[in-house]
Amino acid sequence: MRAVDLEPGPRATLRAGSVLPAMRIERTPNALTVRAPVTAGGRSWARAAAAYGLAALAVAAVLGIKLALVPWVEHDTPFLLFFAAVLVAGWFGGLGPGLFATALSAFASAYFFMHPFLDIHVEHPVQRVRLLLFIGEAVFISGLASFLRRARSSAAAAAEEARDLEHRLLLASEQARRDVGHDLHDGLGQYLAGAAFRARLLVRRLESRGVAEAEDAKVVEELLSHSVAWARNLAAGLSPAGLRNDGLAAALGELAALTGRTFNVECTFHGEPSADGIVGDAALHLYHIAQEAVGNAARHAKPTRIRIALSAAADRIVLTVEDDGTGIAERREGGNGLHTMAYRARLMGGRLDVTRLATRGTAVTCFVPRDV
Repeated sequence: MRAVDLEPGPRATLRAGSVLPAMRIERTPNALTVRAPVTAGGRSWARAAAAYGLAALAVAAVLGIKLALVPWVEHDTPFLLFFAAVLVAGWFGGLGPGLFATALSAFASAYFFMHPFLDIHVEHPVQRVRLLLFIGEAVFISGLASFLRRARSSAAAAAEEARDLEHRLLLASEQARRDVGHDLHDGLGQYLAGAAFRARLLVRRLESRGVAEAEDAKVVEELLSHSVAWARNLAAGLSPAGLRNDGLAAALGELAALTGRTFNVECTFHGEPSADGIVGDAALHLYHIAQEAVGNAARHAKPTRIRIALSAAADRIVLTVEDDGTGIAERREGGNGLHTMAYRARLMGGRLDVTRLATRGTAVTCFVPRDV
């Protein structure tokens, strides 16, 4: 940071109409201090200086090695190893440092390793041609290394943009799930509950009057009651209340109970005390991994029992979903569900393992860092 002290007198003067960058002003009893932030241009200059310094260092290192090898290497190989210096400079610094390393290498080769030695002049025509060929090849290598460097940077930027887009799409889908869950629970679910209540009253009135249509009204009331339960189950699956209020362990317990009611299968949850208190994005991703794994098992594997387990150590969290169904095929093309689960695990810096158990069934295990 640069500081300018503005005090009475001619020490500091601002011309009318001058434009200053964003500054931080500090007042003291005797002076007014304006601190200007370091600009992006300063950082760019520092990076350029580092790149050219690396080019000079690479050429100096090669020169030192070649001088040390003089007793064992003949003088008819003046350009030996200098291509490596040019490649390093072009790869890490770009075209400018690569050309700078080319110029330094040509000078060092001509001065130390071409006749007459310790003289920049190259007298022999063949040596001149060799020097020109080296310069041409080194310029080509510099350009190629610079192009590959830019291509690598562009690929890395595109990959980062793709990951960011995937993450934003995932967040958007999570928000859409929550919105639909809230609408089902607070909107459609309430209307259905009200209709079921009115239908129940209608059944009682018709039964009290001995009307034959009471049986039909009772069927309507039962259908509405089932619809209310269905809407609430859907809302719980899309936006689990336990996940928002009590953390991951409570939400997985609700998921096990909901799965048992929906698919008529024994589904249990076991959470170790060390896994309590997992909240935030990690809890959200782990919940949806468990939800997808449980749903796949219940729909496709024909299990009689599904077990959800959550544990945590000092450095990682482990989520496991096991079933005793038909088991995943030995070689199976992963569907969208498996890809989504694996992506969620990678997003947290973890991994997802899907294995077929030795006896019967499938185990889905997710490992994520504890500090995610």
